[in-house]
Amino acid sequence: MFKRWALALLLAVLSVGALAAPHRARQPTIVATQNFLNLTAPLTTMFTPTVTGMYRISVYVECASIDCAVIANLAYTDAGGFQNPGLTGPRSGDFVVRPLAGTPIQVLANSFSQDNTSQGVTYNVFIVVEQLF
Repeated sequence: MFKRWALALLLAVLSVGALAAPHRARQPTIVATQNFLNLTAPLTTMFTPTVTGMYRISVYVECASIDCAVIANLAYTDAGGFQNPGLTGPRSGDFVVRPLAGTPIQVLANSFSQDNTSQGVTYNVFIVVEQLF
């Protein structure tokens, strides 16, 4: 009788342990790193995903000269259509997005001199794109 109870207990513990096996989370994979230097164009394609999925985009935009200002936005297309969230902080931020495969992720930027006498002054964009899943 004791052997039956011990065997039943052992089987119960083993089956619960199998059900509670840890889920192995997939680590983010870096799919793109880019440094775009001395840009003047208002639109720059950073990355075009080959599959629809979740991506984390880290982006930093800076002026290439000391007397410059840049206003920048991220642009991409998801299932809801065109999206255009603004960059946070001093033209930098991390974004989690779900763009459609084959549609570009872009930076829309307007650069101008501090005294506002000229537009299209040079700026730099640095990005890292990670595929989350």
